[in-house]
Amino acid sequence: YLHQQVLSNEAYAAGDVGTSLQKSFFRMDEMMQGQRGWRELAILGDKINKFSGMIEGFIWSPRSGDSANKPDAWDFEEGPHSDFPGPNSGSTACVAVIRHKQLFVANAGDSRCVISRKGQVKHRLVRHFQVF
Repeated sequence: YLHQQVLSNEAYAAGDVGTSLQKSFFRMDEMMQGQRGWRELAILGDKINKFSGMIEGFIWSPRSGDSANKPDAWDFEEGPHSDFPGPNSGSTACVAVIRHKQLFVANAGDSRCVISRKGQVKHRLVRHFQVF
């Protein structure tokens, strides 16, 4: 969903990739706070648990050996439980966008990007905190 938000943002169309990334991260927060987002996260959690169980089964088994044109279908929720805060856990993300031979990197949570060439660090994002 994040890439869809980035591409459909007005700032991206205007060439402001940085603002588009920032607004898209905030939009993802909004989307995850509603009931629909909670349901989606719960379904994803179930899939991850099933997949993890399948992997564990293999490990323990004796035999183991174009989105910009699509509308945003996530309406802002109103009504009962529309103030649901979402899950009380967090996530991290590190996103890189290359546009017109320019690299844009955005991160959320406790994740950072390190750019290296031939094993040598060329640039790293610095840790930052933003007060809301």
